[in-house]
Amino acid sequence: IKLPNLKIIRSLAFHYAKIRDINIEKVELIERKAFLGSQIMTIYNNLIQTIPKQCFTCCSSLIYAIFPNVTKVEGRAFLECDKLVTKYDENGMIDKTIQLPKKLLRYNIQKLLLKLPRAAFRQTEINEQNRFMFLVDHVLIFPKNITNIPKDIYKNLKIFVSAVIGTNIIEIQDNSFYGTSLQMCYFPQCTIIHCGSFVMSNLINIVSPNVRQIKQKAFQYCSQLQDCSFPLCEKVEGENTNFAFDYCRSITNLDIGKNKIIIDKDINRLDSLQFVKGSLGHQKAESIQNDFHVKALWFGIIEHKCEKFKNQHKILK
Repeated sequence: IKLPNLKIIRSLAFHYAKIRDINIEKVELIERKAFLGSQIMTIYNNLIQTIPKQCFTCCSSLIYAIFPNVTKVEGRAFLECDKLVTKYDENGMIDKTIQLPKKLLRYNIQKLLLKLPRAAFRQTEINEQNRFMFLVDHVLIFPKNITNIPKDIYKNLKIFVSAVIGTNIIEIQDNSFYGTSLQMCYFPQCTIIHCGSFVMSNLINIVSPNVRQIKQKAFQYCSQLQDCSFPLCEKVEGENTNFAFDYCRSITNLDIGKNKIIIDKDINRLDSLQFVKGSLGHQKAESIQNDFHVKALWFGIIEHKCEKFKNQHKILK
């Protein structure tokens, strides 16, 4: 969201708002509790000099809060902002050189793979020693020799990751991406998503059309997760408060194959849910989706196919 004429943000203006990115570069004053409990992920301003009390308290999704000219940070301004990369003390940003990461407009898988070190293609598993070997341009990308994401391997990762791509990943183990900042996943061959794999992550989109099993709590508290489609899914585990999609407040349409499930929207806190294929609603509901990452994925795939076609054409000439 861009608010080019906004000068003052009043108290509780964005209280519990589901806004993820906001441009407030012209704002000169923020009042206390302005963003209390919101889902904001990135924010930037170089005019503000004071961050007031409880301004971003309980903003559990906040990753980058960049205010280079702030000289005073009042009490509990960033309380429970556990994913925050930009650290503050009472005098402002500790490292004023940190900048917002640039969003990739295309996830060109082949180009990203070319940036990996050669050693990455010799690995057969992900472990504590090599887990960052696969990080390129804020994207975790796994070559075809990696087929499994181990338990807890990226749990509560403090490094910003925008996307995870694994074209040959078959299984995602328990708590693999628990509490991470990742926003998009592409696992075209994945068949099993285990217990708590994405709990409390910033996941917005997942493209994984061949999933057969989704274990309990797999996406619990993914409050930004949007419409999901798992058309081949045979089993979704969890009942009541252990349901795989508990507290996924942004999902409007859910396709989980032939599963017949009973959902209590109040117990499961699926506030936006209107359609579950075979269980709830007669047709998909209209909804506004943040599909930036999905578009970037398809643009990257199209770009690669165009490059491949051009190269073949040159050979034929």
